[in-house]
Amino acid sequence: MRSRSPLPPNFPNDDDAEFSGVWGVHVLPSGLAIATDIFGGLFVLEPHLDAVAECADGIDNDADGSVDAAGGAAGEPPDTGCFAPEDAVEGAPPLPAWGCGLGPELAPLFAWLAALRARRRGR
Repeated sequence: MRSRSPLPPNFPNDDDAEFSGVWGVHVLPSGLAIATDIFGGLFVLEPHLDAVAECADGIDNDADGSVDAAGGAAGEPPDTGCFAPEDAVEGAPPLPAWGCGLGPELAPLFAWLAALRARRRGR
């Protein structure tokens, strides 16, 4: 008797010989996957995981508790680092070139230092 479980339709509920899906999958450190089935034997698969953008893969890639642009299937909130499902990487967008280092954000400091210098010279 087969058990009732929320398993995918191609996953065996028992060792029934009529099952024709994949029996075992092993993922190697190199990224290759080895799969076996009852009729075809052994398959070596090379998945192209980079074909799915991180903002649409259903995984919390940046471990911030939120998933993808649309949120997760289990009710996780949308990732604020994803602006569209096509975004390749979850996380904050890159800063503009002027947003770090010496730039316009230091202009008020330079103005203040120039005024201070002029004030000291005036004594």
